[in-house]
Amino acid sequence: VDDILRPLYKMQDEEDNFGSLVKPFAVQRELVKGISKAFTSGIRAVFAVGEMGVGKSLMGIGVAQALKAKRTLIISPPHLVNKWKKEVLKAYPTKRIAVIPDQSLRKLGV
Repeated sequence: VDDILRPLYKMQDEEDNFGSLVKPFAVQRELVKGISKAFTSGIRAVFAVGEMGVGKSLMGIGVAQALKAKRTLIISPPHLVNKWKKEVLKAYPTKRIAVIPDQSLRKLGV
């Protein structure tokens, strides 16, 4: 399988929290590095699938930070918007966050 699907990233024991005040677990850190490597290698889409509570929010924020993204669009169900906002600000208190209310999207025909 490794000959056909060559891994882009090999796990390392290198600590990195991507500037976050919230320290990620090792597996979260490695997922952030792996997804970041995939994007910088030209892959345009990556799926991170996991159960509720495994830290997908923190990992997504970490990927944006690792890639030095100027802007990041996060789309979530309305009941999770405040959770996302809190998680972003807990990890990166100086980030600016704009929430587009559901009603505004409806006006745009989305």
